[in-house]
Amino acid sequence: MEPKDLTIPLIVSWGGAEVFNEGLRLSQRHGEVTSNWDPVNHVIYGEIMEDADWSRPVRFELLDDGSVRSHCLCPQNQQWGKVCKHVVAVGLHLMVKYQKDEEERAAAASGTRVAIPPEALATKEAPVNVAIVAEYFEDEGQFALFPQADLPEGVEHILSQDRYFVSGERGYVLAAGRWYPIRRVLSGPFQAVYREDQFISREAMPAFIRNNLPILRRQVEVRMSPSEDMFTFLPDKPQMRAKIFGSTTSALSVEVLWRGDGAAVRASRARFRMPSGPRGHAALPCPQHEGGEGGGGGAAALGVQGGDAACGGAREGGAAKGYAL
Repeated sequence: MEPKDLTIPLIVSWGGAEVFNEGLRLSQRHGEVTSNWDPVNHVIYGEIMEDADWSRPVRFELLDDGSVRSHCLCPQNQQWGKVCKHVVAVGLHLMVKYQKDEEERAAAASGTRVAIPPEALATKEAPVNVAIVAEYFEDEGQFALFPQADLPEGVEHILSQDRYFVSGERGYVLAAGRWYPIRRVLSGPFQAVYREDQFISREAMPAFIRNNLPILRRQVEVRMSPSEDMFTFLPDKPQMRAKIFGSTTSALSVEVLWRGDGAAVRASRARFRMPSGPRGHAALPCPQHEGGEGGGGGAAALGVQGGDAACGGAREGGAAKGYAL
């Protein structure tokens, strides 16, 4: 794992959404956060300016599975062993720095410019809103995130041909041959969506909705298709039930059912052989619940002979009984 592999969802996973939000606000203080990478020891380190006279040193290891081992000296880490906002802030700062370095290297190789073109700065067009679209593509089984500019009425443009130029808090979109200022630009860590579409697997979408979507919506409009209402995160109220079949004089069959969300699922099943009684009475476990799906063969599997007792019924002399707890 290296800084180029850092992503927003990964950094959110370090300490949760609340810590991420605190670190994000901290990382956006211009000139107050620094970050560096030690490739030999896989250590990220930097400083956060607390006041004019003191900067907080921050150091943490980036592990192979994407998690971190923090060495921050703040109480949240030292006393509680939790990832703090300082680690998140330095991690975000390094992620953005590496993204910009990659852009500059790619621009130098292709001979293009990353900076906002002068003609964009000279535009007389009114600012436009640029929303972020999260659309699900069933064939790929993933969501795609991409910007969508709301151009003035009557201006026709092809969405895939719009080009975005963003630097800091300023951004422009080139659409239909015209430059339009972007009214509100996403903060640094999220600006990758202006450069290229971002993809989220279906399995990662619940975490995105919980952690990233609220942050994005505080900055710009987000349009989801389908909407997040299609995702349900309400906690279920499971119930456990054990069914016991047979007799304590010979053998018992126990079936544990888990019931939740209107469906019953067999969670466990076990058989217990009991010693025969002094008169040799033997139970007949219910064939409907023994010997696999569909029943049958249960009595033979336990070495019990004869009888046709029904589940829940009882015979004289201690034959098959059904119990439910």
